[in-house]
Amino acid sequence: MKRTLSSIAAAAMVLGTLSPSAFAATGSSTSYSDIAGNFASTQIQQLTKDGYIHGFSDGTYRPSAPVTRGQLLAYFMNAVETITGVTPGANSQTYSDVAPGNWAFNFVGAASGAGWLNPYWIGVRPGYAFHENYQASWGDAASYFVSSMEQAGKVTLPKGVSPLQYIQQIGLLQG
Repeated sequence: MKRTLSSIAAAAMVLGTLSPSAFAATGSSTSYSDIAGNFASTQIQQLTKDGYIHGFSDGTYRPSAPVTRGQLLAYFMNAVETITGVTPGANSQTYSDVAPGNWAFNFVGAASGAGWLNPYWIGVRPGYAFHENYQASWGDAASYFVSSMEQAGKVTLPKGVSPLQYIQQIGLLQG
């Protein structure tokens, strides 16, 4: 099943219905040259206006492009910042393929420092590759959600239940 920027934007809107305080307005409206007629164009524009997502420097959003692990982490971190208190920022290089200067460096560093990147759930270990350009999976989304919300004291993963099973049980993922 292909994960697109449009479906992630729609998923972020679901997160907003669960925690409206996480989506306070922080930015200005932006138009993209490639979202007219897209089913999620309204949500994409609103999430951009609120400062949670950003398009590309060429004025496009690329709604049909697969979402990468790094993009998903950045979107998610922006969406839950007020709940978790975690903001982008890194003091050291944690993963071999996400060096200082890489756009994802501060997001990956902050998530790693906050304990969001459980190596057993997403298959990455500090000092090795994070693969921020790999296509994101629902497993990645589930692990970011469960790890961050556990660290914030908002959820407790039941024993013997995977993060993916958990987000299905609470209704964040259906099908």
